Amino acid sequence: MFFTLPNFELNSKKIATFLVVAFLFLGLSLQAQQPLTRKISFLEGLPSEVIYDLFVASDGLLYLGTDKGLITYDGVNFKQIKYKDNLGNAINSIQQDRDGVIWCKNFANQLFTLKNELLEENAVAKSIFHKQGENFVDYVISNGKVWIITQNKIFTFYRGQHPKLVYSLQKNEADGFLSMVYDNHLRKLYVSTASRILTFLDDKLIDLSEEKNGFKILELFRGQVCYNHRSMNYDCVVGDRKIELTDDLKNIFLNRLSSVGNSLWLCSNNGLYEIDVANFKFKEGFLKEKRITDIVKDHEGNSWISTLDEGLYLMPNKEIKSFNFDLAKEYSNKNYTRITKGPNGNYFIGTSNGKIIEINTKGEKVLVYNTQSDNTIEFVSFSGNQLLTTYGFFTIGNPTMITKNIYLGKGIVEDDQGNFLFANSNFAGLIAKSLNGMPNFEKPLSKYKMISYGKYDNQVLTFRDKRAKCVLFDRYERKYYVAYIDGLYVYDNLGNEIVIKLPDNKEIIASEMVQDAEGSVWISTLQNGVVKIQNERVVQRITTKNGLSSNNCRRMEIDEKSLWIVTDNGFDLFDLKARKVKNAALNLCIKGITINDVFVDNKTVGLATNQGVYYFDKDIVEDENLPQFDFTGFFVNGKKLPYNQDLVLTHDQNNINIKFSTIHFKSLGDYTYEYRLKTYDDTWYSQPSKTNNINYLALNPGKYKFEIRVKIGDNYTNTREINFIINKPFWLQYWFMGLSFLGLLALLLLVYRWAEIKTKKSQELREQLALSQLTALRSQMNPHFMFNVLNAVQGLIYSNQKNRATDYLGKFSDLMRKILDSSDKNEVTIEKEFETIDLYVSLEKARFEDDFEYKISFPENVDLSQHTIPSMIIQPFVENAIKHGLMHKEGPKRLEIKAEILNDIWCFTIDDNGIGRKASEVINQKIKKHISFATKAIENRVKLINKTTDVTIDIETIDKKSKLEEPLGTRIKIYIPITE
Repeated sequence: MFFTLPNFELNSKKIATFLVVAFLFLGLSLQAQQPLTRKISFLEGLPSEVIYDLFVASDGLLYLGTDKGLITYDGVNFKQIKYKDNLGNAINSIQQDRDGVIWCKNFANQLFTLKNELLEENAVAKSIFHKQGENFVDYVISNGKVWIITQNKIFTFYRGQHPKLVYSLQKNEADGFLSMVYDNHLRKLYVSTASRILTFLDDKLIDLSEEKNGFKILELFRGQVCYNHRSMNYDCVVGDRKIELTDDLKNIFLNRLSSVGNSLWLCSNNGLYEIDVANFKFKEGFLKEKRITDIVKDHEGNSWISTLDEGLYLMPNKEIKSFNFDLAKEYSNKNYTRITKGPNGNYFIGTSNGKIIEINTKGEKVLVYNTQSDNTIEFVSFSGNQLLTTYGFFTIGNPTMITKNIYLGKGIVEDDQGNFLFANSNFAGLIAKSLNGMPNFEKPLSKYKMISYGKYDNQVLTFRDKRAKCVLFDRYERKYYVAYIDGLYVYDNLGNEIVIKLPDNKEIIASEMVQDAEGSVWISTLQNGVVKIQNERVVQRITTKNGLSSNNCRRMEIDEKSLWIVTDNGFDLFDLKARKVKNAALNLCIKGITINDVFVDNKTVGLATNQGVYYFDKDIVEDENLPQFDFTGFFVNGKKLPYNQDLVLTHDQNNINIKFSTIHFKSLGDYTYEYRLKTYDDTWYSQPSKTNNINYLALNPGKYKFEIRVKIGDNYTNTREINFIINKPFWLQYWFMGLSFLGLLALLLLVYRWAEIKTKKSQELREQLALSQLTALRSQMNPHFMFNVLNAVQGLIYSNQKNRATDYLGKFSDLMRKILDSSDKNEVTIEKEFETIDLYVSLEKARFEDDFEYKISFPENVDLSQHTIPSMIIQPFVENAIKHGLMHKEGPKRLEIKAEILNDIWCFTIDDNGIGRKASEVINQKIKKHISFATKAIENRVKLINKTTDVTIDIETIDKKSKLEEPLGTRIKIYIPITE
């Protein structure tokens, strides 16, 4: 004992205190050790809390028969199955045939099978119930065969075949069929009535036993037929042995016996009870006051418990026990803040209302220690046989406090000098273990400040006036570790103070400190994970990069092999030898439960939480149970395609939706998906567990590999993959590009050849055009015309008309000069063209004496020197008018040459009053002349000009006639577009 208290006097006040303590001692009861169960309700998405039946399918999926229909659950998502046609929603008796098809029935005489996520009524069963007017009671499926009982008959059929009547009750038999089970191993069918159990082998009745009257619900357990009566105060029967009801099962409605592996359970309206078959008695029940309807076990080893009005319960492991304390209302509190083991081997559990509960290793109540403070117990520690708490000390086994009115803060440790080092809300310091006098410290006390603290005027040596969070005494180096709200400090007996920081010079804000067997100090921090300290230096860090669930660590415990770390996001185990982090909560099913403290010893782990106190064997943590994960669909442009082989898609099949499903119950969805689409992006992306599909829209052509895995804790499932190829459009594929290249090459060759031919043809046209110019030149300088001119000159000379001859000869020379001038030009101005024509006509006029007149006219206000036309175009037509039209005409001869502009087109008119084209042709034929050389030349020239230039020349020939159709001459119109 730390010090002597004043004598205890039994006055009225103390008697009242004693009675309170006695009430606490007696009022605390422990409902034995019960397995941990977690309720799954509408908060997790459960559509209904009325559940009649449970079934675990071969793929691990959990099926629930509820008042709202058939529901599936994969540990994260509930899915309600739709009906194709139904008369009632409530579903029970869920089974699976050898082909994996799910069957179930409702309460309205309908038997269903599950096809394509839709419940369809079985046609054979429908014919039994409706055509034969029978009421559906029960059914079983075995080896592809369906057995059905109605009130009075037994039928059997294979799926899709006609039913066979196996047995009918006689009319004088008062009771009808109630329940049935089938033994696959022995190929026996057992059917109950109120007073009998009938046994069939291969459709033949082989036994009929009399049983106690009652509504018997059959079950098979280890090859034995078992049953309970669906009523009150009836014993259960296992084989040929009766199991008497315990007191808390009497006057209780019994729902069914459920065989689960090696366990047989009774589901009642007052909880769930396991039957000790070896000793033929009931074990202690749990989930009391719950109306239990069924229990099944999934592939992970979890047990699922259904209730009639309180939803679904998950029991992850029978060996994870929970302590459920039942205190008087004013003292009860479910938030347990601390747990540790005392020197006497019992567990001591702190609460958030100032109490410490002591229980033994059998889970039995020992004592409650009340600190008389309605605040959180922040630490529970021991010194010898004394219990140290936040608000005072107790002697173990005595609920009476031995200290009063003293607050010892958030942590306390004992040093080797007879002192306590404790963390206070205002300081950290040393106090004598006797809480009396001065603390023992080697350095003169003047080094640190001494204060009086507590009711007894205790003297405290304060290291630093700053809020402290936790403390540790290093027994190897005899140093004091203090975690303040602004950093980690270390003090030695010489008064030296050292501040330890992280390698990046950040402060260490600690929440817990422990020391291993080698003397290293491990510190959990509030921002930086866990650090290991040797010689006042950080030598190792454990963070989320190493697999820690969070860098915000709240509590920590150490054993010979591991660190047990409580973080904001989980519960982790760090192997000190392997230096590897493991998710310690993976098999505990404690998602959503706040862990306040952890305790470990050689075999057991204990957790104090806001929902209760749990303990379990360390081996449970070591078990690994990874999720069952698989693809459920591969959709392309909304259409489902097979994905068990490499898919080859067209370029427009590029909207991809990949669906998948994971079944994992222990984690309650505490896992994530990691996925990537290689070629598209090699980065791993993360999605929460509620995700069940990934979409890719408008993927480019290419070869893709979709990879996905499940990350749970620090573990990964195997990576699943789907390979597919999106082909390029045909115009981007190699064969098409090759053909296109060859086609383009051929086209280029054709274009080249065409260009070559065109160039050649153009060259020929240019040559022809040049030739036409020579031809036109020849027409203008034809020998006949020149001979006539020279004869005329000679005649003038002979007639002694020298002046006229000189003038005539001058005009001729001017004409020759102009013709030669324009002979090498493609175009001439209209002005020069008409100057040439005027010279030519004036020379021809001299031959006709005075009966030939001509007129040349132009548009006013037009500068003819600014307009060009193809050379040698008009003159040949003038020559024809004179030679073929006017030369053979008798009487006056007139020639009019006119230029005018009509809608951006030059119109040149050559109008004569000659004999006309027809008469001229007759004359030419008589004298055996062909069409004039000039006419042919000009026609060819016009065609060449039209082909080789942008100018299009049109020629219009008009034969002028009188009203009596007599020829009056010829009019030629030449149309040439105006060019800039």
